[in-house]
Amino acid sequence: MNIAVRRRMRLGLVLLGALMALSVGLISGGSAAQASSSTYCTQWLPGWGNCKGAERTFYQLYGWGDQGRVCVGSWGSPVSCSSGPGAGVYSATYPNIKWYPYITNGIAQNNFVHGIALQP
Repeated sequence: MNIAVRRRMRLGLVLLGALMALSVGLISGGSAAQASSSTYCTQWLPGWGNCKGAERTFYQLYGWGDQGRVCVGSWGSPVSCSSGPGAGVYSATYPNIKWYPYITNGIAQNNFVHGIALQP
């Protein structure tokens, strides 16, 4: 057998082995995360108004406003604000204890806001 043919066969076997190892890794993969989410405020808010959700355990908040920017946070913690209409924003992360999530309308007009709590 020619040396070039042997090299090609060896390279083909190496690539086939790597592909098989990758396939086994993807098939066996890790377990899925058990996270969930809950809506805490989905409503119209007047200019600069805010909405506080019920106390719950969450690790992060997400929100957006249809007409303008919003800010999300938990009472007594720093807030994170979106850049404008339809743009989403994530809060800082929180320890695994109960908090009151809130979302604030960041514009002077009415704004339909969406607040979501990401739960462990």
